[in-house]
Amino acid sequence: MRADVERRLAAVRAETDAAQRMLLGIESQEVHLRKTLLRLSGAAQVLEELLAGDPPGADDAAPARRAANGATRTAAAPPEST
Repeated sequence: MRADVERRLAAVRAETDAAQRMLLGIESQEVHLRKTLLRLSGAAQVLEELLAGDPPGADDAAPARRAANGATRTAAAPPEST
């Protein structure tokens, strides 16, 4: 009887070790997936902001047209002190 219990204990310990390893792998996958979701969420937010800043019907040629018309961005001059 004692030998049967010892064999069963060894089997349960082996299953426990295997389950621990599986859990570590799953937790690692969870971390990876959460990072991926965060990155994708940030990318979607940036793209949504880009779309919100463009008027409807705007296309990629708009910056080229502005440059051709001489429109450039310049830094604002600092306020004059008195």
